[in-house]
Amino acid sequence: MSRQTRNQDLVVVGKTLATMTAAPASMNALADGEIRLYTPGGVLIDSGNVAANMTFTVVMGGPNGKPKFVSEPINGAIVNYVAKGGAAGAEQLDYIGYNGVSGSIDELDNTLYMASAYVEDYLTSSSDGRYIKHFQYKSRTTVGGGALQPNIAIGLAKSGIENWSREAKNVNGDSFMGFKALCNVALGSDFVFDATFEITGTKKSNTLNVAAATPTYNTGTALAVGDFLRIGTAAGATGAAVTLVSDVYKVVALPTTTTITLDRPLQTDSGSYLIADGSITVVTAALGAAADWGVGVNANVKDHVTGKEFYKKNRFTLILGEDFGSTAITHDTLASRGIGVIEDVRDHEWFSAGNQGEIYRMGEPVIHTLVSNVDITSGEFDTATLQWTDGHLVGFQDEMSPKLVTIYAQDSTSDYMTDAVGAAGNGTSAMLAAIVA
Repeated sequence: MSRQTRNQDLVVVGKTLATMTAAPASMNALADGEIRLYTPGGVLIDSGNVAANMTFTVVMGGPNGKPKFVSEPINGAIVNYVAKGGAAGAEQLDYIGYNGVSGSIDELDNTLYMASAYVEDYLTSSSDGRYIKHFQYKSRTTVGGGALQPNIAIGLAKSGIENWSREAKNVNGDSFMGFKALCNVALGSDFVFDATFEITGTKKSNTLNVAAATPTYNTGTALAVGDFLRIGTAAGATGAAVTLVSDVYKVVALPTTTTITLDRPLQTDSGSYLIADGSITVVTAALGAAADWGVGVNANVKDHVTGKEFYKKNRFTLILGEDFGSTAITHDTLASRGIGVIEDVRDHEWFSAGNQGEIYRMGEPVIHTLVSNVDITSGEFDTATLQWTDGHLVGFQDEMSPKLVTIYAQDSTSDYMTDAVGAAGNGTSAMLAAIVA
C-alpha cells in the first residue's frame, strides 16, 4: 500500500542557539535544533557554493547525531520565499471620553448612557458571528449630584464589570473584556500617602486592607468617603507607579480604621501596594469632580491549549447610544495576532504533525501528546516561508500539489539563521535569499 500527501504544510521549529556549527562534516554534525541548507547530495550550502535557483533541502539537527528533519529536494527556481521578523501580538483597547491625553464625557442630567459591544466570534459561533452585550449608566437629576463625569465613568465601568461577570473566565479569572475608569487629574496633583505602610488588595474584592490606622495624605489629611484612589500595579517594592490611564476607584466607605471600601471590585492582580513606590495615590473629591473622565474598554487574553483551545484575539466594536452627546470613542490599540507568537507557532506545529503521519493529532488526553520543539517562554519567532507547487503527470492529467515549509527561529539569538561564521556570513536566511533571489 502506498501513501501520498498532495498538500504539504511542514513546520520546522529551530532551537535558540548562540553559535552555529562552523564546518559540519555532514548533516549528523549539526547541533540539536540547528537549521541549515544542504544539497540533495548532502553537501552543506554556504557562501562558497550557494547559487541562484539551485536545488536544496532544509535540514534540522537532532539529538544523538542524527537530523530531526530533512525536507524533500526543493527547486529554488520555483520557490516563493517570504521572510518576516517576529512581532508581539496585542489586545484591543478603546476609550470612551478621556483617553489618557484628551477627551471627556458629555454631562447630561437624567440620561441613560447606553453603550453596546459587538464582539466578533466568527470562528466559534453558530450564529452570524456577532455577540452583543451592553453596559449602561442612568444619570441623576441635578438634585443629588447630577451628571458629573466621575459618576458616569465609574457607573459605566461598574456596569461593564457586572454585566460581564457571568461570562466564562480565563485562567486569570477575567472575562473576555475588561473595564476601568480614568480621569485627567495631573499625576503631579495626586497625593501619596504619608506613611510607608502597605495597602493590600484582593482581585475581585471591593475592600482594601491597611496595615496601620486610617491612612492620611498631604501631611495629615485623612482619607475621606468621596475621595478617589488611582491604583497601579501591586508588586510590593517594585510596584509600577500610576499613570494617566490607571484605574480610578471611588472611596464609598471607611468601615474600620484599617479597611477601605471601593465602589466596585478591584480589577488589578492581588498584592500589596507600598506607599513609597507610587503604585496607589489619592485624587481628592474636589479635583475628581472637576476633572475630565473616560472609560477604558479592553479585550482580555484568551486561554490557549495546544490542539484544544487555539490562539486567537478577542475583537469588538463599541457603539454609543445617542444620549452620549458628542462623547467620542478613541481606538487606541487594534487587536493583532502578531508574527511568530509562541502560541501561534505551537498551533501550527501541532497542525502540521498530520503531514508527518501523526493523523491522531488530538486523540485521548494522554495518547499522541504533541512534543513541541518550542524552547522559549517569551519573545517571538522570526519566520521564513517556502512555498512551491509540485507537478506530476498522472494518467492524462497534470496533478499540481501545493507545498509549504515554514521555518521558525529566534532571529535575535539563533546564529545559524542570521549570519555569522566568518566575514562572508553563512546564515540560513542569507542562503535562502541568495537561492531564490
